[in-house]
Formats: sequence, C-alpha cells, structure tokens
Amino acid sequence: MAIGGQTIIDDKGKKFWADKQSECQPLSQEQETKLQSGQTTLDEMIDMLGQNRFSSRQLIFLGQTAGRFGNAWITEMAFTEAIELEPENGQAYGDLISYYAATSNWESCQKIWANAMVLATEKYYIRYHFGRALYLQEKYAEALVEAQAALSEVNFDHEESVLLALHCYLGRISSKESDNPQRDFSEAKQVWQAALVRFPKSLAIKSLEAILSRDEYEA
Repeated sequence: MAIGGQTIIDDKGKKFWADKQSECQPLSQEQETKLQSGQTTLDEMIDMLGQNRFSSRQLIFLGQTAGRFGNAWITEMAFTEAIELEPENGQAYGDLISYYAATSNWESCQKIWANAMVLATEKYYIRYHFGRALYLQEKYAEALVEAQAALSEVNFDHEESVLLALHCYLGRISSKESDNPQRDFSEAKQVWQAALVRFPKSLAIKSLEAILSRDEYEA
C-alpha cells in the first residue's frame, strides 16, 4: 500500500481487505456513531472490517478506537486507508504520525510528514504531531519550528500546539541547546501570557506559572 509514492504498509492481508471493500455494505449511521463515541468493542470492529465499507472519516474513527485497544494492525491500516481515500485531509496524517511516534518509528513519522506537506490542505494538525515526535526525540529547535508553523496557520487557536511550543522553549534551555537562554525564556513568557488570555480555563497552561511568571530566566 503506497502513500504519495512511499510504501508504508506492504502486507497481503491488508491489501486483500482493501480489495474486498468494494463488495461490502457501507457502515450504518448507528455503527458510525458508536465507533465515533468509542463504544465499539474490539470484536465488533473486527466484524465491521469483514462486513462493511468505510469512508475516510469512518476509518479515522476506526483507527482512533483501535489505538485505544492497542491493536496496531487495525490502527495502522485504518489511518493509511483514510489517507488513500482522502489524501488532502490532514487528520489521518497527524494520527498516523502520532501512532508511529508512540512506537518510536521516527523514519515513518518523517515519511508521512513529507507526503502530508505536499498532499494535505490543512497542515496544522500534522505539524503539531510531527513537532511532538521531534520533541520526543529531544530535537527542540525543529519541534519549535513545527509548533510555530501550526499556530501561525490557525491564528494561535490550538492549545496543544501552544503547549508544545512552550515545552520546546523550556527544553532548549534545560538541555543547554539554547545559545541565548534569556531570549528563549522571554519568548516563552510572551507565548505563555498570550495563551493565558486565549485559553483562560487551561490547567496545563496555568501549571507553567511557577516557571514562566518570573521576570528573568533563572539557571
């Protein structure tokens, strides 16, 4: 199975499932609602795979639910098929990057990100998840670039990307990666103060007060 020319999954069983989709009945509204709300059991998902045809949106729900069950096969297959059906939709790319990051498959994260930058229409969700993958590798400067790009696309209206940016600044400082800790601290504080206004109920943002409410960086 290929995504933008890159083979991500190459398995006869998965190809067989994809080919059989044309013979299956569409997923019902009741099944979709149950899948979206996370109420579907693993056995029910397996039955759906043999009996139903999925839209890209439904495959994303399937992948998210399978991920909660820890079923790697269904998770990877669902997100990959969602991209095949709707390559301009950024959500499946982001979710697949998140899945690969959880398994430390950094090479696949990079491949998915590269394809998504060409094919997807909205990229903020992809940039957030790729930035998070970079952060997990302690590549704070690169992760910060992705977080800032995500925030620029949505006019600062994505709390998770704000938090990623803040932790990247702090990671650069604490790891001695920063060549100007005071500048990074000042920029982080500005982002944090803006975030307090944009997301006044966010406990995660408020939890950084002990660090970012200071006037100057303290080593």
